[in-house]
Amino acid sequence: MQTKEFSAYDAVCQDKGLKVTGFVEDKEHRIWVSTWDNNGMIRLEKPFEPQSSSYQLYPSSGQNGTLPSAVLYKLAYDPHNNEIWVATAKGLAVLTDLEATDAFTVYDAGELGGDEIWTIYSDGKKYYVGFCIGRRSQ
Repeated sequence: MQTKEFSAYDAVCQDKGLKVTGFVEDKEHRIWVSTWDNNGMIRLEKPFEPQSSSYQLYPSSGQNGTLPSAVLYKLAYDPHNNEIWVATAKGLAVLTDLEATDAFTVYDAGELGGDEIWTIYSDGKKYYVGFCIGRRSQ
């Protein structure tokens, strides 16, 4: 029988009431955490050291360059461009500089035909997004 190991990351998550919706790992082996209505996305700096409390919050303030919504559904990592793609309740947000908390390019309903994006999938060449109610025609 194979044994699995689980980590709780109490140093980062305890007493925050986080509602986690997804995880993705970047090429630096950092873990990115999407949350539901918890003010943004979290990057765990040393995810394989559960006692580490080193993290960075990427806030959802709705300001230019930040996440457009606190409701984050799904994450995807683009290793070719070193970007994090975030499906949100108010469009698709692509983090183009992983060190900056205000480097999101946001694509909203006007550009996508729908704004509440529930999922993202990549086949390694293209990215596909799934909308809440399907794509609205313009």
